[in-house]
This record gives sequence, structure tokens and C-alpha cells, in this order.
Amino acid sequence: MDEITGTVLYDGNDDNSASALLSEYDDRKSRSTDDAVTMQAAVCLTLGAVLLVLHFMYPETAKALLAELKKYMSDTSFVVKNPIDTVISYLHSR
Repeated sequence: MDEITGTVLYDGNDDNSASALLSEYDDRKSRSTDDAVTMQAAVCLTLGAVLLVLHFMYPETAKALLAELKKYMSDTSFVVKNPIDTVISYLHSR
């Protein structure tokens, strides 16, 4: 088996230069909010499609799931406790 060896030459105009990497990072950073919105939309559309299919195939199950979803939407308490509030309450109790 032949061993492949080579020399890597540095090119100042290469795509791996610091300025190119920084601009790529900035581009990705600015798209992150769009990614979150897109993901939320995809989850909502998927959930709606699942409920619609369940409505026609299993109406009782769809009604129960929709009632559970409405209960979670109207609940004002937090599903997951905020860790910062937990740390603050722990520090105040000491």
C-alpha cells in the first residue's frame, strides 16, 4: 500500500482564512433565530397534521389529546422550573 504524502501550502485568499471564518460565523449566527422560528413552525404544523389525522381515525383519542394540549396552553405555572430561580432561592435560604 502506497503512503500518500503532500505539502500544504498557505494561500492568503483561502476560504480558511480568519476573515472568511469570521464572516461565515456571523452568517450562521444571524440565521440562528430563523432556524428557531422554522423549527417552531415545523413542530406546530406536524402537531396539527397529527391531530387532524387522529380526528378522522380515532376521534376519542384526538379529543383527549386536544383537551390535554389546551390544558397545557392555559396553565400559567412553569412546566420546567427555572434553574436561576432555584439557585437564587437556595442562596436566600442560607
